[in-house]
Amino acid sequence: MRAKRIITSICILLAICNILPCSIDAKKQKKSDIDIYELSIDENISSPQLGKQSKNIVLFQSEQIKSIKSLISKGYPYTVETQRNGEVIAVTIQARHLFKPNEYTLSDNGMERLKPLLKYLKSENLYKMVIAMHSDNTGNNAYSMDITTKRVNSVFDWIANNKGIHTELVVPYALGNSDPIVDNNSIVNRDKNRRLVIYLIPEKGMISQAKKGYIKL
Repeated sequence: MRAKRIITSICILLAICNILPCSIDAKKQKKSDIDIYELSIDENISSPQLGKQSKNIVLFQSEQIKSIKSLISKGYPYTVETQRNGEVIAVTIQARHLFKPNEYTLSDNGMERLKPLLKYLKSENLYKMVIAMHSDNTGNNAYSMDITTKRVNSVFDWIANNKGIHTELVVPYALGNSDPIVDNNSIVNRDKNRRLVIYLIPEKGMISQAKKGYIKL
C-alpha cells in the first residue's frame, strides 16, 4: 500500500513537472504576442521598458530633439517635449497646419509639414510611432470623435503610402475632445486643443542597438 502511494506521488510530481514548463511558456508567449493595437494610448506610450539601456537611449533622443528644434527654427510648426524622463519624444502640430477647417483630408501643406518626421520610420523596429488626434469642444461628442477619427486615419494612410516606411509600429488614436490642454473658452484656446501629437517611442531595435553601444537611424 505504501509503495503504491509512493508510485502515485511520483506520477503526480512528473505530471506537475510536465505541465509547469508549458504554463511558463504559455505566459511568455502571451506576453510576447501583445497586440499594440489593442492597448490604450497610455499603455503604448509607457512600453516597452528600456531597462539598462535607458541612459544611452535618452542621449540619442536628446540628439533627435535638437534635430526637430532645428526644423522649428526653419518655420516648421512643431512644439516638442519629452515624456518618461526623456525616453519618449512628443511632437505637437496644430490641426490648422494639417487640415482646412472642418475637413479631414490631409492638405498638401500638411504633408510637407509631416514629411521630416518620416525618417523615424525608415529603420525597421527602431521606433513605435503613436499618432493621436484631438479636437476642441465645438459640436457634440459624436462630431468630435468622427472628425478626429477621419483625420488621424488620413494621417496614417498618408504615412503608409510613402515608400520605404515601416508602418507596423504606427498606432493611430482618435481622442475627440476628451483631453484638452487648455480650457475651450476662446478662439485661441480652441485652436490649441485641435492638434495632432506624434509620440516617438524607442522600440526593440533601438534597445538592441543600444546594447551594442551605438544607435543610428
